[in-house]
Amino acid sequence: ESEERHRIVAESASDAILTVRPEGDILFANPAAARILGCGEPAGKNLREIGPDLWSTIRGGTSSEAVIDGPDGSRIILDVSVSQAVQNGLPVCIAVGRDITEKKRIEEKLRQTAKLESLGVLAGGIAHDFNNLLTGVLSGSSLLTEVLPASSWEYEIAETIARASDRAAQLTRQMLAYSGRGRFVMKPVDLSAQVRDITELIAASIPKNVHLEFDLEALLPPVEGDPGQINQIIMNLVLNGAEATGEGGGTVRVVTRLAEPDEVARQSNLAGTELASRPHVLLEVIDNGAGMDAATKSRIFDPFFTTKFAGRGLGLAAVLGIVRGHKGGLVVDSRPGAGTRFQVYFPATAIENSEKEMDSTESVPGAKGTVLVVDDEEIVRSSAARILARHGYTVLTAENGHAAIQSLAEHGNEISGVVLDLTMPDLTGAETARRLREICPGIRLLGVSGFSESEIAREFGGATDEVLPKPFTPQALIHAVSKLIRGSQTVRVRKS
Repeated sequence: ESEERHRIVAESASDAILTVRPEGDILFANPAAARILGCGEPAGKNLREIGPDLWSTIRGGTSSEAVIDGPDGSRIILDVSVSQAVQNGLPVCIAVGRDITEKKRIEEKLRQTAKLESLGVLAGGIAHDFNNLLTGVLSGSSLLTEVLPASSWEYEIAETIARASDRAAQLTRQMLAYSGRGRFVMKPVDLSAQVRDITELIAASIPKNVHLEFDLEALLPPVEGDPGQINQIIMNLVLNGAEATGEGGGTVRVVTRLAEPDEVARQSNLAGTELASRPHVLLEVIDNGAGMDAATKSRIFDPFFTTKFAGRGLGLAAVLGIVRGHKGGLVVDSRPGAGTRFQVYFPATAIENSEKEMDSTESVPGAKGTVLVVDDEEIVRSSAARILARHGYTVLTAENGHAAIQSLAEHGNEISGVVLDLTMPDLTGAETARRLREICPGIRLLGVSGFSESEIAREFGGATDEVLPKPFTPQALIHAVSKLIRGSQTVRVRKS
């Protein structure tokens, strides 16, 4: 009866149970152990031959984790407990192995998500502060080009500063893309057509010894996305694949097709989004390069991480942020010597029409008036005030929300619109907007921030009439303010 009880316990246990002699001969293995080892009946065989990874852990005599190859080639992680015993007068090792593969996968996904979120917050915060500084530099240099003779050396210097500022602004946009706060202009996009449109640009950007192959499915449903940002995904993944082939060259294959994410894709998704079981448009970029080990693969989306001697930039980090911003999924499959496959899932949509975008350079006639500029950064306040004053506006400034409320209470009937910063200490932009509307219910508000247009709208909760991302050029600010005031109506200060 005792033997029967122990047999039932051992055979029904989900943990692998093994009794092994010091030389590796298996005396006993329960069904769970046989399933993990994938060798039929393990008893009588030698563990050194059928499970060398597990044997090395058991031979060490201490409890630890063991990584073994499952019968289907999958990677199995076991938490192995080892104890010593004597059976029939001979020493034996008794090992109990618990399959913790799924637990480890979830822990790694949570760790990766937490790391990406913290890096995203850092990148977004740096980009926001940097955008405030760039606003002053870009505005000042642009104003100088308006007043200086085009033939003067001072004009050339001002233009150089403006170009450098624009390049810096592009870097902050990449940082915002990584943080998931990038500026997206969403419209229906044919992914196959998008790849075809930049084929020549792709070919010109990679070494001559890298062969490009395209397998683009026709008549794909559109995806809702930003064409420029999707182009960045395609270009960065292809360039990454081309560089992975090394000096000897190789092949990079670009594929588009309709697919429904399977369970493996949903579990392996690095974007931190939930991939629904419905049709997605899939972009695959496959190279036959050197591949990556687990350590390298875990870091490829870190900002500025590179395996190249002279590498730099936010290429793959920006890709991850753009995918997150599009509510898509990103799966990476790579092993040393086996190349790399990137899979990007975009939710398929049936949207057929989109609103026509208004060119930001289009002139918008607007009446002159008094504008209140509210920003805690002095460089932004003074830059905006100079730009508006130069174009005929009367300007009032406030360094925080409390000063803005006081200014509006005193000059409410004179003020035609308010340029309001989103992120201010003490009284936030959203709270300031609410308080300003209490004083002047019809006041027109232009929300500005170092974050993206969509982020401004989300943070303000619809409290503003127009939005403008930093850094802005003088033309962009005048356009936005002119549009704001054009839609203004007569407002009256509410008397308490």
